[in-house]
Amino acid sequence: MDCGNGCVNVVSCLPSSGECPAGTLACGIGCIDPMTNKDHCGTCNFKCAGAEQLCTNGRCHLPCAEGSLFCGSACIDTSTHILHCGGCNQSCPAMSQCSGSACTAGSAQHQLNGFIPTTLTLNDAYASYEKWKAAYVEDCGNGRSRVKFDTATQTVSEGIGYGMLLSAGWGDRVLFEAILAYRNAVLKSNKLLPWQLDGCSGGVLDQGSASDADLDVAMALLMADCVWPNQGYKDLAVTTIHAIRQLVVKADGSRLFLLAGDSWGGDDCGNPSYYAPAYYRAFAKAAAANSADWTQLAQDTYYYLDKAANSSTGLVGEWQKADSLSCSKSSSGYSYNAARTPWRIVTDYVWWGESQAKTYATQVSNWANSIGLGNVVDGYSLSGSKTGQYQNSVFTGALALAGIAVSQERSDQSHADWLSALPLGSDNSYYKASLRALYMLLSVGRFVPGCT
Repeated sequence: MDCGNGCVNVVSCLPSSGECPAGTLACGIGCIDPMTNKDHCGTCNFKCAGAEQLCTNGRCHLPCAEGSLFCGSACIDTSTHILHCGGCNQSCPAMSQCSGSACTAGSAQHQLNGFIPTTLTLNDAYASYEKWKAAYVEDCGNGRSRVKFDTATQTVSEGIGYGMLLSAGWGDRVLFEAILAYRNAVLKSNKLLPWQLDGCSGGVLDQGSASDADLDVAMALLMADCVWPNQGYKDLAVTTIHAIRQLVVKADGSRLFLLAGDSWGGDDCGNPSYYAPAYYRAFAKAAAANSADWTQLAQDTYYYLDKAANSSTGLVGEWQKADSLSCSKSSSGYSYNAARTPWRIVTDYVWWGESQAKTYATQVSNWANSIGLGNVVDGYSLSGSKTGQYQNSVFTGALALAGIAVSQERSDQSHADWLSALPLGSDNSYYKASLRALYMLLSVGRFVPGCT
């Protein structure tokens, strides 16, 4: 349309009222669409540089390659992208992947409990995953990848588990297979992982296992079996589940107790942040031979959690002694290990609706709310006295998750406070970035117990 004076590419000429239709802007004497107009891209008089540039979604960009679309702020291959599958903003559900521009899912979708926040989006969660992946995943060649530790020349078993959970949760099979290949290459003969490894070489720096890592690996394999069925992942998961049961679950009188690892110098300590009752219930369904034991361990976990937690705040220490087992480690305060505990326990409520998990999550959420989630720092005594000074998602994010078990209002506010205090890029180390991405996977409903 030409409104005179050479004004072209307008939606309509400027009406006598001077007001343009909704979604358009009055730029010069015409009403233009700032989402597509190269001379007024995003706003009046912002001209895209060069004749070859296009204006899409109010952003200037070079034409996308064949098979890609400009979605949001980047060219996306919509044949494989989990959030833009077959077109912009067409996300695939949890436990699925995008292949051939279509979402392909496992045989069942699990009903989740709680209040999914409206203040944290899929794009927020995926951006944290992509940032983690770019910063901490190293291609080791021969189809293997490792997750770099805070000491970047090393990898720890925990990072292997985290990487497998994240890649399964986001349907990223290439990365999942690469981390799994690294895991299989360094696996001990007893089917557990050594906790500390030398980079891509996989040389063992410390032979002892850390139970949280093997638990996460087993759970990630069950998730993968749902996303990519009949690929042998479930068999690997069951083998790992049996090894965990035989080597790091020990009788404590009539109860079962999760040890921190398989070789702790005679110490049979527990670590509350390793306790994963949500996983145990999934294991009971997947591994029939030990089903009753996993069901019992899930319930016994709350006996030990209740003993470890402060009666007022709900905060737990770094280590725990069982009733009849030896442990020389000090419980200490609520620090970088213990801070993961709300994530582990909230997952039990979200997946299985466990009332004891809801009770615990409500207690720690109420404590965090009393001090203001945006004020949470990296350390407290169990009674809630501040011992830390820095903010990061290890602490703030886990306590935001607890709001999911309380109410929609609490969940929304907690997650808004988390993102406000710690925007993307704030968590700039392996541990902080990994947990930020994992917590968000649960927040947006993409961390689910496979097809169980």
